[in-house]
Amino acid sequence: MTHFRENIVIKLKKAIFLTAFRRETSIKNNDELKKNFLPKESNYWPKDSASSKQSYSKILCSNFKLHFRKKHILFYSYGINNLSDYFSISRSYHESASIEHGKDNLTLTRRESLLSIADVPGPNSIPFLGSRLKYKPFGPWDENRLHIANIEKYNKYGPLVKEKNGLFSVDCLLLFDPNDVEKVFRQEGTCPFRPSFQAIVDHRRKNNYSLGLGQLQGEEWQYLRKTIQKRMMNVNAASPFIEMQEKTADDLIKLIRHTKSNQNSEIKDFIVYLQRWSLESIVSALLGQRLGCLELSNNNNSTEMDQLISDTCTIFESQYKLMIGVPWWKIFPTPSWIAFINSHERIFEICKRYTLKTLRKYKDPLNSQTSNHINATPESFVLKLAREKNLHLDDLLTTVTELMISGIQTTASAMAFNLYHLAVNKECQDKLRQEITETFRIKKEQFLDAETLRSMSYLRAVVWETSRLNPVAFGTVRVLDRPIELSGYRIPSGVPLIPQNMVMSRLPKYFKDHDKFIPERWLKHGIHKGFHPYCVLPYGHGPRMCIGRRFAEQELNLGLIKIIKTFAVSYEKEPIDSVTELIVKPDRPITLKFKEI
Repeated sequence: MTHFRENIVIKLKKAIFLTAFRRETSIKNNDELKKNFLPKESNYWPKDSASSKQSYSKILCSNFKLHFRKKHILFYSYGINNLSDYFSISRSYHESASIEHGKDNLTLTRRESLLSIADVPGPNSIPFLGSRLKYKPFGPWDENRLHIANIEKYNKYGPLVKEKNGLFSVDCLLLFDPNDVEKVFRQEGTCPFRPSFQAIVDHRRKNNYSLGLGQLQGEEWQYLRKTIQKRMMNVNAASPFIEMQEKTADDLIKLIRHTKSNQNSEIKDFIVYLQRWSLESIVSALLGQRLGCLELSNNNNSTEMDQLISDTCTIFESQYKLMIGVPWWKIFPTPSWIAFINSHERIFEICKRYTLKTLRKYKDPLNSQTSNHINATPESFVLKLAREKNLHLDDLLTTVTELMISGIQTTASAMAFNLYHLAVNKECQDKLRQEITETFRIKKEQFLDAETLRSMSYLRAVVWETSRLNPVAFGTVRVLDRPIELSGYRIPSGVPLIPQNMVMSRLPKYFKDHDKFIPERWLKHGIHKGFHPYCVLPYGHGPRMCIGRRFAEQELNLGLIKIIKTFAVSYEKEPIDSVTELIVKPDRPITLKFKEI
């Protein structure tokens, strides 16, 4: 039996070798290729390479010397147990003799000058723990302040850093050069592979839930994305909900007035109010309902809504711990895993109940003119999706759940950072208020519209400058199905690539006065132009960019307009930085003073 297994391994290696070198090559003579690059042992010559497409072996070609590793490819940190579910393993972890670079093939001399992934610098790793000993409590780095740790990695190792973190995980590459980030996104294809989180996948499959956009891959993801995208990513997709979201912002103003009058114009931990405002605004657009989260008097749903907000916080905190830590949860239920699953289930049940309530209210979504007339409100987003004949109810429920989970905390944190920067930069706040006042003077109408919002250039500049300094999404991950050259290194397919936009956006190399809040740099005739467009990507990029971008931008703009138009905002405490809990949040409670204008 042992001899049989050895023969199988040898044949498998033979098959992989020819498959790896079967692409177009500048060496036309195949005999010469075999003579120079195949191992000398005659038993390596393959008779049949058909089995190579199902190979799990790893090939590294460093200076065209072939090294085999029999270790299976397991992405434990990202929860990928079987890469064959997503793309052919025959293309994983190999370097062909012809690495595609634009439209041309690299010459042999050029290929020999490139370094392999084994040469990429990075922190030392040990079996089982990876680089965990570099993080607290053992080392100097704080996993909740990754932007600081990653700046140190960039300064020590350069624009491309290799790091291994988690049980049996493969090497991940941290990208600090926007040119490399651009290359990755330009080669991701129409169905980009972003690693799924196995805890969510397992839970949803166990309960027969739809996996949702965040976890699906390949053609299944593409089909669902196209169905939802045409309803959400159009430039004017969020425009019908402006009036609803503006009314929600008006309710926030009333709540601020009421609260500050009882607290000497000061509101402590203001992000709590922003979370309630974000939830109310999202539900009004998604479901066409008002929950009463911002009501001054009795709140019938206050307990349930507070639990919903708390559960969204728990989701991010626990998922982050599960992703970066040693995955004991794969062996036994850990406290973080239990908290994550319980919070996810409660959120799903609440979203399911309110979604079905909306659908029952309009029994026939294909003919909802009567119900719309009665309510005198635009058709909710859920009803728009319900019109899609090919969208299953399970997909709809999971979509609403994912939008709720991601939207509440990200929008609230983004608003908190915007208000903080405006509060400590009074001249910027005054410029924005001047633009708002002038806009309302010209418009002379009670409600804003999409065209007016797009015309407010300084408002957009404030939001983008805040996203540069404090992006609420730390970054994304891509796994390419083809080799790529990054910063002079040959990177095989199948390697997790993580753009570090939060670091790039703060580097003096790319931004003049990088540590200052200067919205003017984003204006058409700004004083600081010429920076790389891939340095700041607050909503991601490409086919897998944030699906709720239009709604989030509109909600944030309307909230800022209402607050700055009504109050002079100030902050007098210690400076605020960021903490990472899957999303990026303020590192301390934000206490703001509101003085009515």
